[in-house]
Amino acid sequence: MAADVLLLGCGRLGSAIVEGWLLTGSLAPDRMLIATPSSKPAAEAARACGARVTASPDGIAGMSAVVLAVKPGLWRQALAPWLPALVPDAVVLSVMAGVAGADIAAAVAARPVARLMPTTAVAQGQGVAALWSDGPAAEAAARTLFGALADLVPLADETLFHAATAVSGCAPAFIHALVEALAEAGTAEG
Repeated sequence: MAADVLLLGCGRLGSAIVEGWLLTGSLAPDRMLIATPSSKPAAEAARACGARVTASPDGIAGMSAVVLAVKPGLWRQALAPWLPALVPDAVVLSVMAGVAGADIAAAVAARPVARLMPTTAVAQGQGVAALWSDGPAAEAAARTLFGALADLVPLADETLFHAATAVSGCAPAFIHALVEALAEAGTAEG
């Protein structure tokens, strides 16, 4: 992938992705365009290394890939102004929970689509990510952009995404809460 990559959204997961790209060097900062409406530490660190950070698509063109890292309820309105910046065969990679690949494909004129559900450990290049794609172009792009950040677990069927999201996102938090409660109970008992 020789052209630029648009990261749309730089919240907790988007920031972790940027940190992982910077740490692993798997995506050169001068290839990153980070779209965020507000200042984020990860985006500013990337800017200091040569990435472009903006809130507006004005003057932007030639994006070969977009990573959708926005809140699932806002993705259509967040993506719409950026669609003209994408090349016709741009790959769309979603890290949003609950948004079907077919819905994304319909909104992006049937461009190749991949869905990933990475853990925030991608920031350290030690994440795990479920991966589903609608074809080889999208899968190749996902492996290029996320392979150094996470162990990729391919899913043969997109319907498995709900279980993968629960296992990778919610389950570790519940285990952490249990361990934390045990530690606090032990401390309270002396």
